[in-house]
Amino acid sequence: MGFKNRIFNINGSKLARYLGILVLAAVCYLSFSPSLVKVVDVPYIDKAEHTLAYLVLTLLGCAGLSRRVWIAPLLLFVFGVVAEFVQESIGREFSWGDMAANGAGVLLGVVIYALICRWAVAYR
Repeated sequence: MGFKNRIFNINGSKLARYLGILVLAAVCYLSFSPSLVKVVDVPYIDKAEHTLAYLVLTLLGCAGLSRRVWIAPLLLFVFGVVAEFVQESIGREFSWGDMAANGAGVLLGVVIYALICRWAVAYR
């Protein structure tokens, strides 16, 4: 397989799968461990962090699957909703805003992934 074909064969990437698992582990740790002290007091920065985390997870999840790419965004959306409810039961704060930010990250990830796939097909 030539270099060009390896670059644009984004579905089923083992690297994306491994990175996705690593990022998911980090998100789980940060979601379910005790709250960290705020270092920077920027309004709504936590919403941006949620959006970015779920955007990256969605991109890696979609790229890591060779078939049924839609499963990754669906599972990540459900995970984001469930995580918020679990956080409330373990002494963390439940937030509809965080849940919306998680969903926005998944949606942005799907849109960006679709654009990347479209660009990759057009470039071939």
